[in-house]
Amino acid sequence: EANKPSDGGVKKLGNTIYFILAVGYAVTGIALVGAPSMVLSHSLPASIHSSLLLRLLGSLHLVTAAASRALLVAAQNERLGSNTYKRLNLSLIGMAVGVTACKGLAETAWASQGVIIPNLYYAYMSIISLSAIAPIYIYLEVEGFELKTV
Repeated sequence: EANKPSDGGVKKLGNTIYFILAVGYAVTGIALVGAPSMVLSHSLPASIHSSLLLRLLGSLHLVTAAASRALLVAAQNERLGSNTYKRLNLSLIGMAVGVTACKGLAETAWASQGVIIPNLYYAYMSIISLSAIAPIYIYLEVEGFELKTV
């Protein structure tokens, strides 16, 4: 049936992944919007416009947290096969790819200036990586591709 994942494994994986993403994006979004100067002092090189950019990024994170929450509810109700949730999953992947591209540009610029990138930044990027890789796997499973784990 088109509206149901291929098996209960996708439901369990979706529950776990989308819960982690919803909480992770909500926490980072609140931190970025509410306390950008504290985030700057502990995780990123500062510039004149960094505070505004972090607030904008935080807003994007809060929207992504809401999307992850909607996908969590869809996974719990076995609705990830619905076209609406497939598109929402693709938008989550797109956001992660976009942030990863910006991350690559920023790291290149920082490296050329000799800026040392803090460990907290790399922990943050693990959330972004998870939001690209796991939804791709879930999307392909829901679409009927049989992915074998090794």
